[in-house]
Amino acid sequence: MQIIHRGFRNTPPLAGARAARPRVAELETCGRAARAPMKCLIVGCGYVGLLLGAELVRRGHEVFGLRRSAPDELKAAGICPLIADITKPETLARLPRDFGWVVNCAASGGGGAEDYRRIYLEGNRNFISWLADSPPEKFVFTSSTSVYGQNDGSMVTEQSPTDPAEETAKVLIEAE
Repeated sequence: MQIIHRGFRNTPPLAGARAARPRVAELETCGRAARAPMKCLIVGCGYVGLLLGAELVRRGHEVFGLRRSAPDELKAAGICPLIADITKPETLARLPRDFGWVVNCAASGGGGAEDYRRIYLEGNRNFISWLADSPPEKFVFTSSTSVYGQNDGSMVTEQSPTDPAEETAKVLIEAE
């Protein structure tokens, strides 16, 4: 399983830069012919995941959206809703498997470092353990640029040092 990290959630765009977005073209091909449909799972199919899922459905892919609750907007977007909680491994056992791509957009919904640990550390460990029997070709974890710690308007790249002051950002580094 290849793991790809792109920080783009819950962060304002840098001055003069476009906000980072999931790279749908990269997800679409994923080592296959550009038109071959793939089976995708979006974990935490909320604000970011719903937009990604709707675009993948529009491009002809089979998309499943995992949430703790299944709102009507998933079905309306053509996404097959799955209900489970990654912090509760027993809820994962009944889910379908064999996904080509998994995009983890799960969010803590705010809160402090303990909420972050529960979702980003324990939840990811549970989920990755569940995936071990049937690993996807690609696994994308959406983190945050807050792991870099710069908040002075300076240029931030993936090579920038990760030295955040916030405890929640330190938890994200541990999850990465």
